[in-house]
Amino acid sequence: MNRVTKQNIYSKELKDLFTLYLKSSLHIRNMLVILINKHYEIYKEEGCETSKTIALYLRKPMLVRSLLGAQVGGKNKDKIDFLKRELEGDPIFGELLELGPSVHYKIIYCIVRSLSANYKSAFTKLKKASDEKVGMPKARSLRDIDRGFSIPIDRDIISFKDGEVSFPLRKAEKRTSIKINTKQLLKVAGSFKNVKEISLGIRHDQIFLSFNYISDIKHFESKMLKTAAIDFGVCNIASIFIDDESSDSYVIDGSTFSSKNAEFNRRLAKYQSEMDSFRNEARSKLPQAEKKGAEQGCPKYIEARRLYRKNHLDRLDFFHSNFHKLSRRILESLVKFGVDRLVLAKNLCFAKNTDTKTMGKKNNQRFYQLPIGKLIHYLEVKAPEYGIHIEFIDEAYTSKCSVLNGDSFKAQETKESTTEVLSGRRVCRSLFKDNKSAVIYHADVGAAANHIRVFYKGAKLAYLEKKLFKITKPIKIGKDATWSSPHRSRLTREKIFKALSGEFTLKIPPARSNLLFS
Repeated sequence: MNRVTKQNIYSKELKDLFTLYLKSSLHIRNMLVILINKHYEIYKEEGCETSKTIALYLRKPMLVRSLLGAQVGGKNKDKIDFLKRELEGDPIFGELLELGPSVHYKIIYCIVRSLSANYKSAFTKLKKASDEKVGMPKARSLRDIDRGFSIPIDRDIISFKDGEVSFPLRKAEKRTSIKINTKQLLKVAGSFKNVKEISLGIRHDQIFLSFNYISDIKHFESKMLKTAAIDFGVCNIASIFIDDESSDSYVIDGSTFSSKNAEFNRRLAKYQSEMDSFRNEARSKLPQAEKKGAEQGCPKYIEARRLYRKNHLDRLDFFHSNFHKLSRRILESLVKFGVDRLVLAKNLCFAKNTDTKTMGKKNNQRFYQLPIGKLIHYLEVKAPEYGIHIEFIDEAYTSKCSVLNGDSFKAQETKESTTEVLSGRRVCRSLFKDNKSAVIYHADVGAAANHIRVFYKGAKLAYLEKKLFKITKPIKIGKDATWSSPHRSRLTREKIFKALSGEFTLKIPPARSNLLFS
């Protein structure tokens, strides 16, 4: 299974060197894209076979490598002569030939191979698409390189020695060596032989190396066959229920993700306001004909735009990093319990794709901007590594129905959520009351337990009547993404009586202390 690990480069000297090198690589890519798109357009409009051949040749890695690497011999000689003859006088092609020696010819091969794959993907989408909205690869501005750009480097030109990785930048220069954390790399990859490719990249002013490796982690083999289910939400990002009589249930606090998302939104609003202000200021003293694009020469506007884009990328990186950690921690913990099947639902992701966003401004922001689908995807991808099978169900009515009476499967069959079908109700955001037994339990954990009942087509969890701690006393995982502070969730009498105005006497089982997540 392919995996990727990233290591940042902090040396100022290397950062400056690689920034210039990445700009040269991006410039080469841009000129190839311009030439290819230009001749594909000529072929499309005029049916010129020569233009089609030119575009096809410029997509061949070995041919472009020989062309820019000044290798005039070999089997590509005729094709190189053809390109030089047909493109003679083209300023873009001339600049491409001049810039070629600034990048090692083997890395040029990797760049063109990646670009060729992009064109292949674009053509495949165009064939399947009913409209012409799918476009070809486009040239990118060198000023926006900090938004993200990387070049792949093949394993055969990489060498690992004495805690360093080295590869060539230019043909006439020595190989560039970079110190890396070999301990971290070997911990995940197992061996340098498993590293198949590295990528040199830049993202909002940070230079990094990405190591693409084949994971040799052994699959876990569970001796016990158990089923677990997870209910995803906003206040509680994940609520975990395990189908046995002894394991605790777990609730992972989602307030960190919500507050961090709100923080990113505040920054975006601030930078957007500054961009609008600087744009209006730059245009105010100019005549109407010169107003358009005047802000591009304003340093304050450019800086505000850079911070806006950086903040957006920071948001993506935050959720990407923490959801990766979260998914792995969940799976590692489930393996300890002997779980071999995990029941999930994608209804929450599908709901985000609808146009009916009527939950109010704040709830819309919290619900639609949290990438819960990404967390589900990470669990789905990583689960086979742990010997866990993923099963998907329809989670309709699972939060509205009592887990003690099996209403969820009945409600899904009848497509009704009336009082005749339901035997319970929510008394506050996190608490659910079963009307028949007068038991108050955690609503999200109950929803996760209903996932299992739906998966097994209405099966009864008979042990819950005697093991109420599984739904009334879940273990709460703290507010940080590292789960450093698990504790027993407290459903206090005061809280419940405040919600219910003292309608009944609560049944509270004794507390447990099985903290396997700590």
